[in-house]
Amino acid sequence: MTSSPSPSTPPADETNHPEGARQISLEDSVGFRLSRLVRVRRERWAGELRALGLTPPQAAILRATRDHPDQALRALARTLKCDAMAVKRCVDELETRELVVTSTRDDDRRVRVVTLTPQGAALMRRLDEFVHHQESTLRAQLSRSQIEVFSALLEHLERAEGIGADEESSSNEEGEEHS
Repeated sequence: MTSSPSPSTPPADETNHPEGARQISLEDSVGFRLSRLVRVRRERWAGELRALGLTPPQAAILRATRDHPDQALRALARTLKCDAMAVKRCVDELETRELVVTSTRDDDRRVRVVTLTPQGAALMRRLDEFVHHQESTLRAQLSRSQIEVFSALLEHLERAEGIGADEESSSNEEGEEHS
């Protein structure tokens, strides 16, 4: 004798799904696949950075500091989409290693800005070689047209998530960047 499911128990693929929503497998989930790819790339990047004595957050801070000289600490945190206190701790460590220096702005002594030191600039030259290698390795896996499409898709998703140049320029104009 076979038992039939009770009327209160929905079929397996409808369990815990909003009305009309279909189940998306893990392997078909764009968010999961993107996160997994980022994790793998980040782990590889972290392994490469060990040769320079850097962590990925430290490398990002050095690159952002080079790309945006004399940026306020809070603006730097917004550029990196990181917690301001976490950025401050990394900056403090980089300052202890004499790779960056922090100072206050002449027009507002409450604003702390971050600048590369000569040692930081020298390390940046080596870091740029690592970045170039990583970027070349990634781009070698795609054709030119795939890179163009992928870049356009990334740009679209960044804009949709509110990440981009517009927020960066406004963060530099704000006056509440005290650290």
